[in-house]
Amino acid sequence: MAIISGVTVDWSLSPRVIYIPEPVEEVTIEDLQDTLLDIEDSEEGITFSKLRNTSGGEDLGGSVKVGWTMQLTNAQLAFEARTTPDSSGQATSSNSGITLTDSSANFITEGILTGATVVNFTDMSVACVSKVMSQTQLKHQQLEGGTNNDWTIGDYYRVYNEIQCDILGGNLVAVDTSGNSISPILATAFTQILKTSSSSATLQELTSIQHSSFSGGVTVDTSSVYTGTGFPVGTSQKPVNNLIDAKAIAVERGFNTFYILGDITIDGITSYEGYSFVGDSQNKSTITINSSANVLDCEFYDSTITGTLDGNSVLKYCKTLNLNYINGQIENCTLGDGTITLSGAGDAHFLDCKSGIAGTGIPVIDMGGSGSNLGVRNYNGGLKIINKTGTDSVSVDLNSGRIVLDSTITNGTITVRGIGELQDDSTGSVLVISHYLTNPFSVRGAILNLIESLRPHHTGQGNIFYWDPVNGNDSWDGISRKTAVYTFAQAHNLATDYGHDIIYLVPSATGVFYITENIQITKNWLFLRGPGYNARFRPTTVLASKAAMEVNAEGIEISGFHLDLVNCTDSDCIGIKKTGKYFHLKNVIVKNTAKQGILSINGHDEIMEDFTVAYCGTDGIEITNTVGNEAEDIIIKDGHIDICGGNGINLSGTAIHEVILKKGLLLHGSGQYGFKIGTGAEETHIYPDVLFRDNVLGEILDNGVSTFDNRYIGKIDDLHNNMVEKSKILTVSKFLGLK
Repeated sequence: MAIISGVTVDWSLSPRVIYIPEPVEEVTIEDLQDTLLDIEDSEEGITFSKLRNTSGGEDLGGSVKVGWTMQLTNAQLAFEARTTPDSSGQATSSNSGITLTDSSANFITEGILTGATVVNFTDMSVACVSKVMSQTQLKHQQLEGGTNNDWTIGDYYRVYNEIQCDILGGNLVAVDTSGNSISPILATAFTQILKTSSSSATLQELTSIQHSSFSGGVTVDTSSVYTGTGFPVGTSQKPVNNLIDAKAIAVERGFNTFYILGDITIDGITSYEGYSFVGDSQNKSTITINSSANVLDCEFYDSTITGTLDGNSVLKYCKTLNLNYINGQIENCTLGDGTITLSGAGDAHFLDCKSGIAGTGIPVIDMGGSGSNLGVRNYNGGLKIINKTGTDSVSVDLNSGRIVLDSTITNGTITVRGIGELQDDSTGSVLVISHYLTNPFSVRGAILNLIESLRPHHTGQGNIFYWDPVNGNDSWDGISRKTAVYTFAQAHNLATDYGHDIIYLVPSATGVFYITENIQITKNWLFLRGPGYNARFRPTTVLASKAAMEVNAEGIEISGFHLDLVNCTDSDCIGIKKTGKYFHLKNVIVKNTAKQGILSINGHDEIMEDFTVAYCGTDGIEITNTVGNEAEDIIIKDGHIDICGGNGINLSGTAIHEVILKKGLLLHGSGQYGFKIGTGAEETHIYPDVLFRDNVLGEILDNGVSTFDNRYIGKIDDLHNNMVEKSKILTVSKFLGLK
């Protein structure tokens, strides 16, 4: 027993009004008895006649009491009106008056409920909310009582929840001053009053016992012999044998849950919208849902489920077979041998689910074409996804398992990550991001490290990025061929300085393809690798340095390209210009430059091999240095320098040490010398199998220091001196007449 705080009485009215203050929503007859006694004994209350007469409450033993009955005398009870709106705003869409849309509203967050009253304060029409559709939209009955009875953009509205207030613990009645019966309740705005009445001394206690015997829901067993709605039918002791009676019991008792024993079929005879179905277990209860059944917003637990849902469904601890029209949430479920088809009208979320098929079988999710996003979190086992033509997204997080993307997957973005395998048979414009998968990434990484370890130098142990100038997209991540970027500049942005990263140029399916982009490399230890000579660079302009391809970094490798400047109109265009150490050039063709084919500045430990340089305006290869720097230990081998206007190779710098021309090198058709050795060159080596042919001014112009032409096994200086001495001896011999 307790006194209800804040209760007031308007004594001036007849009948008098007893106000229960907000936010109190429940009073008992006992508490009301104590409260009114306190008011009657107050300084104001003693001047008026009594507000009530109460009887009952006597103890009958065994925890059973006589029910309370309170008779209000010339008085009524009122719960304070709820005049503060639960939501307000302006309509942002016009319609015929059955849907309120406000793009800035938060109806769900604000707790708007079915049965709330919505008021259009612009035309003063009113309606009752029938469903909260989303944060920004309410469905309601037809607006009435206004000038237009519809919504137009800018209409002001307020929404008031109807607050249910309860009077419990006995009977409440009232009489007027003449003793005539009147309603004990005075209605107030936006409140609903429910009061419990007793027709016998212990009815309240018996009703509670009956209610609790249902355990919060109606038990249904189609093999049961019990029908109808009379108590105790529908309890676990006497399960009802059909859903029609079960729903009638649920409505009467205020339940929204059915406990299903055994198997059952839900048909379309009545609506089950918003109800929950709880089975005995996945093995003991199979729920079959006919396509005609209304199971919108339904929840299913501990059952095997098959049939057609109506959207916004929740499945927990269930096993699924063939299911149609899924959107909502499937949690902690086993996916069986069947296909789950999404609705195309809402998102589907699979949380902590697993495959229930052993061996080679695999559950299937049919995306329904388009219209549904799919999220699969912490999944275990195999899963196949089919029939996706829309741009909607799919995200799969694998705990352990295998994902198969069918060839009917043709559009949208699919992300697969975690621990497992991916079989990607998708086609069309679908974007599959799977580089987060631990297993294939680890395997690829191990294979890459093994392959790269076989290289003598410039091993790519970092990240791999793919560049596709035909089908790539710079908004993609570049980590797989299917997600290749479109420009080299973007691939270069993704790479890490000193990361030993590799940029692969993806070959075109049509064979030869042309690239007009200039290449500029500034990140150290980056390797640019192409598919071969069918990857042809034909830029029409050059960079500020006058080069089509410029390297300003160390440790760079360039291989597998054909650089052809036939379209370059700049009179100073250079093929490749590089500054930095540890440069490696391999399997590259450079043609049709206005000036040098390759200009190497400040090279250290540099290798150029298996290359062709042809049709250059000046030197095929020029090696030089800048003030304070040296160029040294440069090997040129297995190459062909052909028909250049200047020298085949020109050592033009002031500090160049140990340039080595090795086996398989041919210098042919130069407009000047095949090999020009400048005064700054020292310790230049020419191996025996270096070939010179048809160079206009001769094979070699040697102005360097200590040049070793091993074609004659000795220094050129010594060879020259020996030839002079031999010439002198021959001359003297002839003079003396000696033979």
